[in-house]
Amino acid sequence: MTTPAEYRKFASDCMREAERADSTGAQWTMIGLARIGLELERYAKAVRDGVEWKPQRDDTLEPPHDHCEDN
Repeated sequence: MTTPAEYRKFASDCMREAERADSTGAQWTMIGLARIGLELERYAKAVRDGVEWKPQRDDTLEPPHDHCEDN
């Protein structure tokens, strides 16, 4: 099973790639993958600790609707 620390590292790597991306679409893709990694980290911690897990919903970082125009 993947550990919470491995999910955290995955998210960090995704954010690093987002900073290097040459298009807005690629940036948002990597940011989205980082968010998934952080959510999986939360899930892995909950499973490890035997506590109930509820998905976190946060719409504050949704990409703008025109984010693919420069691709």
